[in-house]
Amino acid sequence: MTQSIKEIAGDKYVLWGANWSLYTAVLRPYLIKKGIEYVEINPNHPEYSARVVPHVGYITHPILETPEGEIIADSTIAIDVLEPRFTDLPMLPEDKSLAALARLIQAYGMEGLQKQAMYWRWNATFESRLWARSEFRSQHTRAEWLAGKREKADAFAEAMRGYLPILGISLSHDVDVAIETSTVKLYDVLNAHFLEYPYLLGGVPSLADYGMMGTLYAHLGRDIVSAPRIKSTAPALYRWIETMGRKPTVDPETWHVPQEYFAIDALPETLIAILKLIADDYVPEIKATVDCYNQWVGEPDARPAGTIIDVEGKKRCHQVLGEIVQVQQGVSIKRVCLIDSAEKHQRFQDVVEQMRDKEKSTLNGILQKVGAGDFASLRLKRIMKREDYTWVLA
Repeated sequence: MTQSIKEIAGDKYVLWGANWSLYTAVLRPYLIKKGIEYVEINPNHPEYSARVVPHVGYITHPILETPEGEIIADSTIAIDVLEPRFTDLPMLPEDKSLAALARLIQAYGMEGLQKQAMYWRWNATFESRLWARSEFRSQHTRAEWLAGKREKADAFAEAMRGYLPILGISLSHDVDVAIETSTVKLYDVLNAHFLEYPYLLGGVPSLADYGMMGTLYAHLGRDIVSAPRIKSTAPALYRWIETMGRKPTVDPETWHVPQEYFAIDALPETLIAILKLIADDYVPEIKATVDCYNQWVGEPDARPAGTIIDVEGKKRCHQVLGEIVQVQQGVSIKRVCLIDSAEKHQRFQDVVEQMRDKEKSTLNGILQKVGAGDFASLRLKRIMKREDYTWVLA
């Protein structure tokens, strides 16, 4: 007899997720570092398809269910909801300039690294593709899997691999080289940083770390081709991945770092190197996405409030607005415009708008230094908001 979710979780939070899921890997370490009691359940539990998916309106991972029965279908929204309830170990530093950088790094980890995540999982080797498909056993009940009924896993793997052309990954040598070059540079700068510091913004975890865990744990840190490469070429980065899965403690390797955020006027060169890579590889994607969004919005009164931000007006997990061209490692990549980067930029924009003049000057100086000088002035024409599990115009 199948236990109900209430019987399994009691009064704990329920994380509907999976180890292979990029966005689950954002929310999971947040719950761990915050000391929030939760139970993680794969989507093969019958309540997921019978109760949770109909409520949300589409399949997505993760979904957070609160002890009170609230259902939250977005890792970033879930963190927004939890942060005021669990105030210890704040996810953002008080300094607004540093908080804005945390938002930028979070966006890069969750959205900007998707090409690397999907490329290495689905384009690397035959063995990698087989391994990834086997991970989707979480879509089946145990009895189905043991009986060899794996149709759901096959269909899910096919759907996931279908994201390659959406992200601009096609039969292009130049694109392949750009993604692989970006990956090597990423491992180098992160390893250099984590050799000296336990977390991205100093001695405590932040939203920047949670955002980066999506790709660096769920895909690159677990998959059978990419994970050994991290271990062999970037061992300090791999140590950070392990640390992010543990409750807050003094990291034994970097015990000398105070358990506090960096001072904004004393950012280490290792962090500057990370920001330079983000400016090179991801800022062009954000700019192209925001431009696509602003063109779709049109004149201020062209679309009424409540309009679903999607070319088909469709409620779905990743909403789409046409196509963009972005440049990465000198290569032009044509891809679908997903609004996720624009939504993350809106959060960056919100922090900038709260800043005093001195804080704006400090942030602009840092952005200028890393090659993203005008980034803080990039604006969405109209604000978006979350309504009935989809992004709509405010």
